[in-house]
Amino acid sequence: MPALTGRKEENPPTMPFLSVIIPVGKVDDALRGCLQSLARQTLPREDFEIVLVLDGVSLPNEFLPRLDASPVIRICTIERPSGRSVARNRGLEQARGPIAVSLDCDMVTCPELLARHFDAHQRGSVACLGVRKFVYPYDGMSPLTEEGFNSMLSACYAREDYRERFYRATNYLENAAEPFWAFSTCNCSYPVEIAREVGLFDEQMRAWGLADVEFGYRLWRTGDLNFLYLPRAVAIHVEHPRDKAADLRSREANRAYCVAKHGDLFADRPGRRMPPALKSAR
Repeated sequence: MPALTGRKEENPPTMPFLSVIIPVGKVDDALRGCLQSLARQTLPREDFEIVLVLDGVSLPNEFLPRLDASPVIRICTIERPSGRSVARNRGLEQARGPIAVSLDCDMVTCPELLARHFDAHQRGSVACLGVRKFVYPYDGMSPLTEEGFNSMLSACYAREDYRERFYRATNYLENAAEPFWAFSTCNCSYPVEIAREVGLFDEQMRAWGLADVEFGYRLWRTGDLNFLYLPRAVAIHVEHPRDKAADLRSREANRAYCVAKHGDLFADRPGRRMPPALKSAR
């Protein structure tokens, strides 16, 4: 991918509205693509900052050449790998904006993604869930132009985000009695103050699976947030090899932890990924 441009600053001159928190466990072209897409946002750059949380990795100096027209990028370093929850919490502790946007470091965003999150939070106290698509890396893939992003979008394969069935069943959260089941840190936003009030992410859940849903449950339980679906806030997840058996073991270990913490609400239910959680048509 082409070289990334960005501004690395310790003390940005203005207070942003959005703090985009990105845990980084690997520094590679996927991260570069993520930051390149954030540099193309339609939201004015003074309205957001990017908080990179380096989880046991280092960022080469040449990775972020300085250019005044690009977003502020702030760096938080964790010396030893500590897991997603710890990394997200360090980012939330450093956030200067009142609203956090959570992304993964291997996601490419549409140009208006941050503007969609920004606008939604002008309506009141909300937690917002954007759209996630999936693409395998291919030669010439680049998010630097609208044409490049649209090319990536057209290359997204048939795998459906597991939440789509839940969205359809609840009229895209309009009828969801328990909307937290759709909460995912792959493209979401929420108030930083409320996140801190509920104790941030549970750092006992270091591996993959359910840590974001458990956090979303605690946000929802406050009664202070309306959960919104943002159909035009689209992010593309760049796929990478995964150990599915290890992911399943991790998820089930986290599920057992959640059951011990919150009760049978988090118990596995055979034959479905999540409960229908409808206000009506039960």
